[in-house]
Amino acid sequence: MIKLLILKLIFAALFGTGLNLWPGAALADIQTLSLQGREFSLYVPQGLSGPAPLVLVLHGALSLAEKFSKTMNLRGEADARGFVLAYLNGTIVGRERRNRRSWNSGGGCCASAGEAGVDDLDFIASVISSLVAQGYANGNKVYLVGHSNGAMMSYRFACERSGMVAGVVGFSGVITANGCSNVSGVRVLVVQGAQDPIVPVAGGGKKPDLGHVLSHLAKHGGSALGRRGIG
Repeated sequence: MIKLLILKLIFAALFGTGLNLWPGAALADIQTLSLQGREFSLYVPQGLSGPAPLVLVLHGALSLAEKFSKTMNLRGEADARGFVLAYLNGTIVGRERRNRRSWNSGGGCCASAGEAGVDDLDFIASVISSLVAQGYANGNKVYLVGHSNGAMMSYRFACERSGMVAGVVGFSGVITANGCSNVSGVRVLVVQGAQDPIVPVAGGGKKPDLGHVLSHLAKHGGSALGRRGIG
């Protein structure tokens, strides 16, 4: 229930609307599409017409879109608020199996996608452009929601393709990219577990602390929606 309320608050912050507890749609309502040889899942609420806001969801390292769409089920929010929802897949490189994918979020992270230098920026941009061209999405209302490595990738996309995204929600992620030139006009909400051992609030190893993430985004023009430790 706590996770559900957090998600409601996030979308209230991004879309500026109240809470709604409508149930999500069935998994069967999701379409599986392919672009650049990579599959992604698309959900368009029934009766939605014309270009709508688009929310792209990025899973964490060693996961995949199908699995994460069950963990972070936002279809009820898509129905209630009228937005198109897409769950994107990272890449399989080298030793990773089909159900263990990752994103190249910069700075060598994460897993083999980072090691191989996969161009995930171009993949995400291509998904957005394709859905806009097909009339599904409003290119001025694109939002990224990412967890862990997916949050890191979301931050990198906002830093390097700020003109293509209006807002970012990052769960348990830091900035791993080497630079962040401009996130002007991008709304950012950072959600971090206070007891997270993988991405600790205080940082550790190659991971910067949470304060670095917030100050870095603010320095380059991001508009912070809030900071909240969970746990």
